[in-house]
Amino acid sequence: MFKARLELNYARLDLGADTLTDIVRMLPARRDASEVFDELAKYPFAKVREEVAGKSHLTDETVTLLAQDKNQAVLTALINNDEANPRIPASRIDELIAADDNEMLR
Repeated sequence: MFKARLELNYARLDLGADTLTDIVRMLPARRDASEVFDELAKYPFAKVREEVAGKSHLTDETVTLLAQDKNQAVLTALINNDEANPRIPASRIDELIAADDNEMLR
């Protein structure tokens, strides 16, 4: 089970998918956030993964994981991510081209 929580000292707030999506959107794309992005790339709600896919400073493992995503919006965000795009495994690019989805590969 995936659990997202905001903690400030002793105060805690559990976060739902919509709130987490908004937070991910606002997170700066910094190297020290890559571990957080790694975890968020596994989140069950596609909008969260889509936001992660658009971030820079993703690890190679995160790029590979997101490249296997079944959600078109996640894949499109990753393909349009200039920093991550060159690190998408060539075999996955071949699969996407074979699928002939012109909208995604634009």
